[in-house]
Amino acid sequence: MEFLTWLRTQWDRAGAVGLALLGLVALLLGWLGASDSPHLAVQIPYFISGGLTGIFLVGSAAALWLSADMRDEWRELRRLRVLLEEERAERVQERSGSNGLGDAGERELTVGRTR
Repeated sequence: MEFLTWLRTQWDRAGAVGLALLGLVALLLGWLGASDSPHLAVQIPYFISGGLTGIFLVGSAAALWLSADMRDEWRELRRLRVLLEEERAERVQERSGSNGLGDAGERELTVGRTR
């Protein structure tokens, strides 16, 4: 059950590993086919079918993996933004209650946004 939960949440990393493995198998099969013959005309189909397909699959795996990393970074940035906004709201509430500034104190505590 834990594996299915991990697979559901990390689908892009699981896909990246799968594509990378398929790409490596395609590269290996292309190399094995091409290495049996010294004639270039016989090797070209193996290069096209195995080599280019393998390179494409490995490149797609790298793109999926980087996409997963970017998603993790955006999730962390979103969490930090929410924490900063909560902290700002608490400080504004404390200042408006203690010295009567109201919304005037909010402008100086706004992080990264203009109102």
